[in-house]
Amino acid sequence: KKYPNMTLILDHCARGFNPYHLIAGLARLENPGNLYVDTSVICNPLAVWACAEYLGTDRMFYGSDFFCSHLRGTNLPVGDTFIWLDESMDIWKSRAYAAQTGGPILVGLENLLALKAVFRLLKLTENQIEAFFWDNAARVLDLA
Repeated sequence: KKYPNMTLILDHCARGFNPYHLIAGLARLENPGNLYVDTSVICNPLAVWACAEYLGTDRMFYGSDFFCSHLRGTNLPVGDTFIWLDESMDIWKSRAYAAQTGGPILVGLENLLALKAVFRLLKLTENQIEAFFWDNAARVLDLA
């Protein structure tokens, strides 16, 4: 409200690594006005859904966040916080997991799986999905 001409882009779904806190925060917004989010390295579909629900898909952008997207592992909410599970952790070496996979996938791929799940849940059109990956950012950043 104090800076109405500013465009504010919050990364990582407004740091929504714990979607429960994200939902509580977004629910308090009266009018997002000049607020946008990118979805870089968020691996939990609930966080992506919350941004779509409270801000609208036209206020969301894809972000890769290289080099984090090229790490192997994932992130997930735990209690009142969140945890990163990277490829060095013993959890990936457990007999049950290792027998089914070759190890953790890239965080960027985990992020794309979360996005795909939300796109399906919301029944987004091809145009809305294309807008998420390019048109929304192009519009806000005035990239003709």
